[in-house]
Amino acid sequence: MKKNLKILSLQFKSFLGDKEKNFKKVAKLMKENIDFQADIVILPEVWNTGLDYKNFQKTAEYIPEQTTMLLSGLAENYKTYIIGGSFIEKTYDGKFYNTCVIFDRQGAVVGTYRKNYIFSHCGSLEGKYIENGNEICIVNIEGIKVGIGICYDIRFPELFRKMAKEGAEIFAIPAAFPQERIKHWNILNQARALENLAFLLSCNQFGNSNLISPYGEIIQSSSQKEEVIRNIIQINEIFTARKDMPFLKDIRNI
Repeated sequence: MKKNLKILSLQFKSFLGDKEKNFKKVAKLMKENIDFQADIVILPEVWNTGLDYKNFQKTAEYIPEQTTMLLSGLAENYKTYIIGGSFIEKTYDGKFYNTCVIFDRQGAVVGTYRKNYIFSHCGSLEGKYIENGNEICIVNIEGIKVGIGICYDIRFPELFRKMAKEGAEIFAIPAAFPQERIKHWNILNQARALENLAFLLSCNQFGNSNLISPYGEIIQSSSQKEEVIRNIIQINEIFTARKDMPFLKDIRNI
């Protein structure tokens, strides 16, 4: 197990409906940050098309296809784990999901997560075009268990508690969370980390991507502009926090 993990969060607002421009943007950001030698790279939610709701099904992809093949190649080329934000996945049985795929340093798929909670309020059309996932996803990265959530999932503590019970020590959250509710976003990021004594790493298209400590403290938070977070997670902080405040052991099924 490594003593620390270098994390790279690529926050940018997508070109709506333009995969080619978004692919070039990710490749550019990866190249610009090659000197950091990241262990984990995380992208935003639906970064390949943006929130292009009405075209979600038209631009959806199977696994593997354009988006996942690009990310696989980048992971292999830069020898890093990539938490691939999310894209709209289509399946051979005719269903559509908001899906995050995770790649290891060799470009192999090590996890797939389909967004459990679909946002269909405040004018969002997400639920009109895609379905809910029904499973959690925890991947092993250098001996550390990383649980995945996507955007609106952050409002549902039971999902994160379930992952914590399954051993998750870091949460990774791609998002496209709007600025008009950004106060909620920041509080929820801190709460999910603190209540589970886990690091939380989020990457939000619209700003305030966060790195939160297991004590619920904001280690780093981005601006609302295009920005890259480069930071280091000290793994021992997880074990120290869970030793200092061992309340996860007191969880009861009531």
